[in-house]
Amino acid sequence: MNILAVDVGGTKVLGVYFANGVIQAREQWASQSMTWEILKDWLRTMVGDLPVDAVAVASAGRVSHDRIDPLNRSVLSWIQSIDVRADLARQFKAPVTLVNDATAAAYAEYCVRTSGDQPEPENLAFVTVSTGIGCGLVINGRPLISGTGLASHAGHIRGIESPETDELTICSCGMPGCIESRASGAALGRQLSQRVGQQVTAKSLFDGSVPEAVSEQLISASARQIAHLIDTLHMTLDLDQVVLGGSIGLQPTYLSQVKALLISRELIDGPRIEVAECGHLSGVQGAAFIAERQLLMDLAND
Repeated sequence: MNILAVDVGGTKVLGVYFANGVIQAREQWASQSMTWEILKDWLRTMVGDLPVDAVAVASAGRVSHDRIDPLNRSVLSWIQSIDVRADLARQFKAPVTLVNDATAAAYAEYCVRTSGDQPEPENLAFVTVSTGIGCGLVINGRPLISGTGLASHAGHIRGIESPETDELTICSCGMPGCIESRASGAALGRQLSQRVGQQVTAKSLFDGSVPEAVSEQLISASARQIAHLIDTLHMTLDLDQVVLGGSIGLQPTYLSQVKALLISRELIDGPRIEVAECGHLSGVQGAAFIAERQLLMDLAND
């Protein structure tokens, strides 16, 4: 099966052409100066005369069956209000699947774990801690995708009160006190800048360039918010597996802190918690898996 998969992010756009699961072509472009017409031209050039059985698009934001609506309008504004499905279907003469990038990554991580030696997960959550907080869910072996695209946006649930975070900070979604506004890379960069009196990013927390006591305090505060998010999801969905990803989530000390902070409940087993395995290809891989799954279901129903 030949699938063109695209991962649309705030920093970069990654395009990958899969032939029976093997990468045949791959291109990456900066999002900063991107327009929808430019992206379509680049994808067409990358694919050339190769056959396309399906197109799969993973994107940040609220992704419905037809459109992509960025929750943070400071990025990805160029794709807003575009009928992505119809436009790409016309261009490539193939069915188009749209999915949130964290949901795509969750399904990629799920598929990787269905072929290993460990118990196969039934309910899996992928939580990415990066510039923002993303979440994707696989429930009963199926990626959780809602018609309006709102499902799985757990980064925008209310966080727990913490003296290290600013309670009144408005999140990119417009609400105060979201976990994303307290624990994300952008939030950590803001909090750290306030502490040191100059503009810095969350990267400084992990490279030894700021006092150790400050970095430990802010990292621990972020990990508490993520532990709260995971505990809330587990008590709601009975998770078997949680996968942590993102530039912050993959830091060596972050996973251990989250594990240590998770609430221990008598008679209730917690989910397995591991770091993500699929890396920066998780969005395109998961989107391709979901598109292939949908295509096979459609063929079976014909």
